[in-house]
Amino acid sequence: MTHLLMKVLGCTFNLSRSLQRRDRFLVNGIHLIGVTKECLDEVRGDHGWETLLNDVTTFCAKHDIKVPSMDDIYEPVLRSKGFFRKVKNLLHYRVEIFTSVIDRHFKS
Repeated sequence: MTHLLMKVLGCTFNLSRSLQRRDRFLVNGIHLIGVTKECLDEVRGDHGWETLLNDVTTFCAKHDIKVPSMDDIYEPVLRSKGFFRKVKNLLHYRVEIFTSVIDRHFKS
């Protein structure tokens, strides 16, 4: 989750700073909206998911953290298993988390 957060915030950081400065950098802020959208579109694409998954897998291997197989069925932690529909880890992490986080930034 931290890797996803870093990618999304990395794309939106310059836009946020520009908008916080208000009137002085308004023209720059308008330009950065387009740049931020392109960056988030790139992260949301197939290559962005593969890159994120590779980064997370590498980090977990380095720190001896177990990575679930993306082909296994998702098993929720600290919630009733009946609460979730049975989906593969790939669908849960890619669609229900990764894509929805990026899409929420587009709505903001």
